[in-house]
Parts: sequence; C-alpha cells; structure tokens
Amino acid sequence: MKQIIMGIAFLLLIGVSAVAVKNVIDGTTFGPGDLVRNVAAAQPSNAGNAGDAITVNVRIQDGYKYVMTPSTMQVGQNVRLVFDMSTVKGCMRSVNIPAFNIRKSLSERDNVIEFTPDKAGEFKIACSMNMGRGTFTVTGDAGAPVVNADDSINQVQGGGSCGSGGCGCGGA
Repeated sequence: MKQIIMGIAFLLLIGVSAVAVKNVIDGTTFGPGDLVRNVAAAQPSNAGNAGDAITVNVRIQDGYKYVMTPSTMQVGQNVRLVFDMSTVKGCMRSVNIPAFNIRKSLSERDNVIEFTPDKAGEFKIACSMNMGRGTFTVTGDAGAPVVNADDSINQVQGGGSCGSGGCGCGGA
C-alpha cells in the first residue's frame, strides 16, 4: 500500500512540475485563473462581420490599472481586446470581466480576448485577485440594458489582499 501511495505522489509531483514548466515557458504564473480558461463570452465574437470589430489595446499602468485605448465600445459591436504583455505581469494576466462572463488567463502566445457586449453601461475589468482594476464604457441604443460599474465590480471573485507577494504577482 505504501508503494502505491508513493507512486501516486510521484505522479502528482510530475504533473505539477509539468504545469509549472509550461507556465514558465508561456511567461505566466500558476494561479486561480489557470483553473478556468477561455470561458465563452456573453455572445460569440463572430456575431457580426469581422470588419465591424473594434481593436482595443490594453496595458497595465502604475502597476495595477488596466488602461484601454479606446475605452468606449458599442452594444453589438465585436470587440477584440489585445493585451500588451510587456506590461501585464503576474496575477494581472488572469483577467475577469464579470458583466460579460469573461475569465481568461493570458500568455505571451494568447493575449487576446474577443466578445460582443450585449448591454450598455460602465463595466469593470479586474485581475482574478481583484488587485488590478480598470473600467470601460459600452454605449447602446435606448433599448439596451444599462449596468452601473459598481454593480459589475461586485461580481469579481477574489480578494485583492496582496501584500505578501505570495500570489505570484510580485507585489509587496
């Protein structure tokens, strides 16, 4: 029995090591966001013509602020968020946009999130630990539902309790 338990423990160690090596190669850390990947957005990103898509460049500024350029989109418009990975480090790579059911771990090879907003308002983007934050605006017609950013941030999971640097973000 002891040999079976030791064999299982060894296999688990090999599996965890393989994930760690993959993340080092991808330039990411292993965290809560790695457990859920590429969850579909509120609507498929190909809901309209590809030519109608807006590209939004996203970078981290001052260590913990997601900055989007442009920061305003339209309801029903395909959005392509392209993250500048030279500025997005640690837990900032585990991105949540709860109002649109988006949760994705970014890497050097996979730095794009595509979605089609289905409601108007001001929305929050945050890292999985709720340390890094930003906002963006979606405009729409009079019939589109409107959401307040304060409502969408309450949907973000995580605490934002960095201080020990133990989360892998390098924070102090």
